[in-house]
Amino acid sequence: GVTVRVLPIASLTQRGIFNEPHWKRDGSALAIALATGYDLDIYTISREGAWASLINGGSYDFWARWSPDGNYLAFVSDRLTCPSWRPGEAATCDGTGAPPPSGGHVFVLETATGRISQISDAAVFEPPRWVTPRQIAYVIGDPLFGDPERALYIADIFSGEVRTVRLNT
Repeated sequence: GVTVRVLPIASLTQRGIFNEPHWKRDGSALAIALATGYDLDIYTISREGAWASLINGGSYDFWARWSPDGNYLAFVSDRLTCPSWRPGEAATCDGTGAPPPSGGHVFVLETATGRISQISDAAVFEPPRWVTPRQIAYVIGDPLFGDPERALYIADIFSGEVRTVRLNT
């Protein structure tokens, strides 16, 4: 029955994107995207309050979701269309008039190795969801504009197999 503030931030909306924090199933760490100088980076906060940067690449990285076993972190990033928002870096989108992203591609971070793998070939505009410790679901198409090409996919992060989920009618 006690309520306390866990995060010393004023808003869960960072750079116009709502980023709901996501706890590891065992409760040992919270993943959250936070605005840095020019971009969004993903951090973890331990139960004890220790902060660590997980993903810090110059692009907008957001919608972090732990896998059920806590070994992987799925997230969405605009790194394919904008490698960096930091002024002066190669391929920066700063000063180009490019609008901030409202979505991006799904990636998965293997926490033991730091290896990041691209999962989706098309852009998503909603957070991905874990189905099992090896499968992740995501939807392509923008729901704000009633995109008629919306589709649900399930990807196996180990084999790389991606399949469309279809209703039998």
